[in-house]
Order: sequence, then structure tokens, then C-alpha cells
Amino acid sequence: MIVDEYGYEGALDQGWGNLTAEEVVERTWSAVVRGGYVTHGETFYRDDEVIF
Repeated sequence: MIVDEYGYEGALDQGWGNLTAEEVVERTWSAVVRGGYVTHGETFYRDDEVIF
């Protein structure tokens, strides 16, 4: 199984973009030990309100 976009590490006020590094590791480890493959991403919010 491939798990894409289980959330993003970052500092957004939305739930999908404010995972801590520890939460990312936990979600990654949980999927891998169950035989899955995961992707990782980070989110940033620029001063001009652009999310990338």
C-alpha cells in the first residue's frame, strides 16, 4: 500500500499542515511496519500568505 499525503510537517493552522516532527515519524513508522510505503512533505506559510 502507498500512503500519500497523510499530513504535512509545518506550522499551518489547518489540521493537515501542522504535524510535528514526532507525529510525522510516528505515522511513517506505523505505515512502514505494516508493509506500506509513505511520502513526506512539509508546508510553509510565507509572509505574503502563500502556502508552499
